[in-house]
Amino acid sequence: MIEEKTISKIFCSKEVTKLENSPLLRNDEHLFTFSPFIGTEMYYKQPSFAYGYKIQECFRDVYPNNLINPTAIPFQTLVSLHSFEKIDNSSIIYNFIRYYLINEKNLNKEKIFIVLPEIIEIQNLFKDFKNKIIVPQDNFRCKLPLEGEHFYIKVAYHYLNGFISLANFVIVNISNKSFQLDSVIFPERINMIFESKKYLYLQNKYQFILNEVLKLGITDPEIQHFLIGNLIASVKLLSITNNISSKKHGSTIRRLLKKVYFECNIQNITLSSNIGNIIDSIIQHLEIQNASPIKEIILYDYNNFLLSYSKYQKKIENKLNSIKVLNDNAIEKLYSTYGVDKRVIISLAQNKGIKVIDNNEEDDLQLTYNFDISKNRFNKPL
Repeated sequence: MIEEKTISKIFCSKEVTKLENSPLLRNDEHLFTFSPFIGTEMYYKQPSFAYGYKIQECFRDVYPNNLINPTAIPFQTLVSLHSFEKIDNSSIIYNFIRYYLINEKNLNKEKIFIVLPEIIEIQNLFKDFKNKIIVPQDNFRCKLPLEGEHFYIKVAYHYLNGFISLANFVIVNISNKSFQLDSVIFPERINMIFESKKYLYLQNKYQFILNEVLKLGITDPEIQHFLIGNLIASVKLLSITNNISSKKHGSTIRRLLKKVYFECNIQNITLSSNIGNIIDSIIQHLEIQNASPIKEIILYDYNNFLLSYSKYQKKIENKLNSIKVLNDNAIEKLYSTYGVDKRVIISLAQNKGIKVIDNNEEDDLQLTYNFDISKNRFNKPL
């Protein structure tokens, strides 16, 4: 995490206000706080001080369609730096790179890039920065509930021939080189690089969780990442709600856990052999007090899943008996009806000799940084 003395340097020793955290669980249009920006809108509209920073726990489901990004996790603590004063705030970005990335985290300045929208006014703010990548402005347009046009600026790092975003800054309502500034900084990614690890859960602080996962015989880093990420998020959310239900926050927890159960079944992993110890290690990592209900809830939920899994599998097999071709719509309908992983549905159909037409497959080569570093494609971007 960024130390306060470093934050002071980033803001040139000006007075900086630590902003109040937003609750992780919400009851408005968002069920969860997914960005530090939430709760800061009023300061941009009616500033009562010039600068602020926030250290915010956030949750976002980052595993859609089983596409796993080694630099993304569902639950993490993010940092944001804010300037509510409309001036040339580019020095904050320069100072973040200098004082935090280079001086404090010892990152190689030759591998740090600024990715900018194709807007001359914004590019001129960083004309003295060596490594720049320019992208079409529409790709970096940011939607905020504030007046004016807003654009992302990414600070990225060339790592293991991949390209990792370390911070997203937002130029808020720029005019005549003056703008307010929003940001999201990813300490987990920065520390991963600092420790020279290939993916987030190889960091030293996660080692005892990973050791318990390894006891299941899981050697694939993508599956390790998927299981640890979903289980950490589930345990954290349960520490607040103590409830799995079919509504709101509880349904999200249930969905996260269900993904873990299905993945283990698909990969022939006997999760029951060590799930209790994995949960205990996560509780210890998160420093949760009075955690016994969490473990009981997850174990009860997993046992219920095992009981219902074979029942739903038989129902799907019966439905498949009347299908000659399994297309996207049929897969989606069976998934919506029974909540069974789509890969299980496809596998059951193939076992019956049914032709499968699935046009929703994802290509993990779209990622800019991969578990398999041989797939990374970041070569001479300039």
